[in-house]
Amino acid sequence: MDKDVRDTWEIEPARLSFTHPQWEAFIRNTVCTEVCKSLGVSMGKNPPKMELYKLLLYERGSQCVIRLSRFIDQVNS
Repeated sequence: MDKDVRDTWEIEPARLSFTHPQWEAFIRNTVCTEVCKSLGVSMGKNPPKMELYKLLLYERGSQCVIRLSRFIDQVNS
């Protein structure tokens, strides 16, 4: 990774685990609900699937540059 562009650690989902017993319920009932509300999306009877893509840890002073084209490509595939 080019550290002049972004100085981060990328951790793949297979290397992560969340062991708190209330984690899944928190994601499903709180995070998913708030994200849908913010986007103006109705959850209906079938809430959207939420999936960890990767965890990015930024070094001090680094910044995140959102690449909308990558997101759009993922949505359309």
